[in-house]
Amino acid sequence: EQQLNFLNFYTHPWEYDPNQPRIKSSLKSNFRHHVNQHSTLNKLDKLCKMALFDTLANCHLNRDYPCLGDWNTVAMGDF
Repeated sequence: EQQLNFLNFYTHPWEYDPNQPRIKSSLKSNFRHHVNQHSTLNKLDKLCKMALFDTLANCHLNRDYPCLGDWNTVAMGDF
């Protein structure tokens, strides 16, 4: 059976809008939120063309995973 690798990728809508209203914030926050924002959508487009995407449900719900035991045993580290 072929091993499949999954990556959970999450972004915020504001990351793609260079025209979003600017709020008064710290220099660090402004840097994180606005530097290179004009090119983010193009980067996402390239990423989407490089990989196959699916929902978390389709990736994980119909797979068999090993069972380590009941929650109390696992929580106590006795597995």
